[in-house]
Amino acid sequence: MNILLVDDHPLIHIGLTYILKDLYIAVKIEKAFDGDQMLEKLDTQSFDLVFMDINMPGTHSFSLFETILNKYPELKVIIYSQNQENIFAKRYLDLGAKAYIEKSVTDDVLKYAIQKVVLGNVYMSDNILEVINHTKSINPFDKLSNREIEVAFLLLKGFDNAEAASSLQISASTVSTYKLRIYEKLNVNNAKEFIEMAKIYQFI
Repeated sequence: MNILLVDDHPLIHIGLTYILKDLYIAVKIEKAFDGDQMLEKLDTQSFDLVFMDINMPGTHSFSLFETILNKYPELKVIIYSQNQENIFAKRYLDLGAKAYIEKSVTDDVLKYAIQKVVLGNVYMSDNILEVINHTKSINPFDKLSNREIEVAFLLLKGFDNAEAASSLQISASTVSTYKLRIYEKLNVNNAKEFIEMAKIYQFI
């Protein structure tokens, strides 16, 4: 079995490697630390499973994820992130991820999820199932588009419009437009209210 680990933190690579080698005797593990390295690995090797973080420097996770699944539609990808699943999981599952797992889960839960995905199934926690089964979401961040989510995340990390624009490779005026849309959809008037709402709904 060939597995690709994509994360900018070496300790995550170490932890996942230990768990995967405990699960599977014959496993070959490759590592990538950002989106560019990930694409290089996928272009030159075949993988049975990919673990992908969504917070890596210089990497825009939604667009990267869509790119790899458009190019490799049969690829099994597990999103492994510190970001709250109630905000991000449904988005990635809708795009084609086989699992969205928070880094805070126990080893047993992680192993169960891995085995389920390897067998060709989709893993969803009880919390994700509850979110999906709600006909109407009460989380205002669910109103945001994927691009608005990316902009919101950068702004909440302290990026100004110019820095966010540079990171996303769009214009500062476009970021400003997204920011206005975000505030309108969330019904907030300023950065303080924006940050408070993000904390309430565990976006940060």
